[in-house]
Amino acid sequence: MSARKVSALSPSASASRISIAASTEFQDWAPELAQAIASHPDDIESALAAYEQPLFPRSVDAAAESTRIFKLLVAENAPHSMLDFFTNHDPTQ
Repeated sequence: MSARKVSALSPSASASRISIAASTEFQDWAPELAQAIASHPDDIESALAAYEQPLFPRSVDAAAESTRIFKLLVAENAPHSMLDFFTNHDPTQ
C-alpha cells in the first residue's frame, strides 16, 4: 500500500471528516463539498482541504458544548452532574 493510500486511511483524518459530515449542524454540506470537488477534480485531498477550512470556525461552539458535557460525565459528583444537566438544561440557550 502506498504512503498516499495509508494517509488517506488514517483514523484522525477519516474520523474528523465523518464526524463533521454526520453532524446535523452541517446538513447543507453537500453543495459545498460538490463545489470543492469540482474546483479540484484531479486532487481529492486539496478538494477536501478546501471544503474543510470553513467548517472549523463553524464547529467551535459544538466542540465547546461537547467538552462541557464531557466534563459533566467525568466530574467528581457524576452521575449527579448529568442528572442536574438533564433536569435544569434549557435547550434554547
